[in-house]
Order: sequence, then C-alpha cells, then structure tokens
Amino acid sequence: MMVDWEIMYDLTAVLTTIAACSASIVAILGGFIASKLIALNAERDEVSTRISEIDEEIDFFTIERDMLQAQLDEDDALDFVGENISNLICHSALDDIYKEENRPRLSKDILLPYWNRAEQVLEILSDFLHSPEGSDYEQNEDGIPIKVARSLTQDFEYKVCEKICNYFEEQQSPLSALSRSVGVNISSARWYDDTEERVMSADNKITYLMLQKKQQTTRCKALEKPKGMKVGLVLFALFSAINIVCPLCLSPFQTDNYQLYLVAKRFAILTFSLGLTLIMCYLVYLLHWGKQSNKHEKS
Repeated sequence: MMVDWEIMYDLTAVLTTIAACSASIVAILGGFIASKLIALNAERDEVSTRISEIDEEIDFFTIERDMLQAQLDEDDALDFVGENISNLICHSALDDIYKEENRPRLSKDILLPYWNRAEQVLEILSDFLHSPEGSDYEQNEDGIPIKVARSLTQDFEYKVCEKICNYFEEQQSPLSALSRSVGVNISSARWYDDTEERVMSADNKITYLMLQKKQQTTRCKALEKPKGMKVGLVLFALFSAINIVCPLCLSPFQTDNYQLYLVAKRFAILTFSLGLTLIMCYLVYLLHWGKQSNKHEKS
C-alpha cells in the first residue's frame, strides 16, 4: 500500500518575524512623529499666545499715541484759534480763513470741530456780557468772568475763553494783557516737544510690534502645515498596513505549492526591505530639510 506524502511549505515564522520587526520599527517611527507633533502643537500655542500679547501691546501703545496726538491736536487748534481770534469774534467761517499755503499743523477736517467749540465759547461769553450780570462782574486771575469760568468744564473751552478775554483786554490795555502771557510760551513749547517725542516713540513701538506680529503670523502659518509630517504619517500608515496587518492576516501560511511559497516569501521580504528603505530615505530627508531651514533662517 503506497502513501502519498505531501510536502507543506510553512511561511508562518517568516511572516511573524516580519510583523514583529515592523511593529518595533513602527513604534520607533510613531514615537518620533508623536513627539514631533506634540512639540509642534506646543510651539503653535506659544506663537498664538505671543501674537495675542503683541495685539494687547499694540492696542496699549495705540491708545497712548492717540491720546497724546489728541493733546497735540488740541494745542494746535488752540494756537490756530489764538492766531485768528479776531476772525472768531467777527464770526468768520473756517472755510474763509483756513489756507493750505500757510501750512497749518492740522487739516481742516480735524480743525473744524475745535473751531465750532470755540464759536460756542464765544457765544456763551457774549450772552453773559450782554446779560444784566455782564455790566458788573468779578473775574478770576486769568481775566475770565467767574460765572463763565465755572460753566467751562473742558480745558480747551477755558483757554479759548481766556484768549478771547485777553483780546478784549488787549484792545483796552495792551500792557496788562501782555503780562499774563510771560513765560507761558516757553513752558508750552517744552511740553509740546516732549509730547511729540512721546508720540514718535509710541509710533516706533507700534511699527516694531507690527513687524513682530508679521513674523509670528508667518511662523504660525508654517507650523500649521509642518513640512515632512504628512509624508511621515502616510509612510507610517502604509508600512503598518503592509508589514504588520497583512502578515498577521496571512498567518499561519502553509502551502504545498513551492512556487507560491517562493513568491509569497520574496514578496514579504521585498515589501519589508522597501519599507525600511523608505523609512531611511524619510529620515535623511528630514535631516537635509533641517539643514536647509537653518541656512534659510540665518540668511
């Protein structure tokens, strides 16, 4: 009696070995990618926080600059009113006295609200002077009727009223009006120069912060799409599927077909070798890209 012995070719050991080696490689690669992503996420948070801080600093210096500029504008408007006090008293319109060729510090649009406020002060003072109380009144040290001075809560209105009263007094007694202005111009010029320097300083800080924000925004956009991470994730997924999942699905693998056995064995070893080669190329690519990035940053 003859017995047919079939020779079985077992590929299970090879497949499990490849799966185990691939799992170790995937663990190393996955840890590298995970640590890189965690670092990128922390860096993105840091950049976002820095951008928020820069925005707050820009807002702070913008408010400071606008406040100082408003003080300069008010002072310039007050000078303009003082230079044209006679036109104000004559109720001349701003369009009639404002001339671009005189190179005033303020544009007509900025100056118009101040001119309107000065006209309101003139109206208040005129109403008081034409009232029964205006025939006999007490004035403060600035020459302003005390009752009118109490109604003027803003510095601009008060100083305009002072200029108007000085103008009236100058028409009657020039020496008396002149004595009040001694020393005022010097201190005012010093304050104006200091305020202008503070405005320029705030402007420079805002410009520098805007540059920093632009750099941080560019950095944030680069971190949103980190170069090499997508390739690494795709390589991680493919290597895991081909060299871990597939061998485990085929295991145990036995066949009596020697040709099929050779094809399966060679295919498993080839895919494993190809995966290792791709991983090495990816690591070399990351190393090369890192050097290029450093050169770009230094330049």
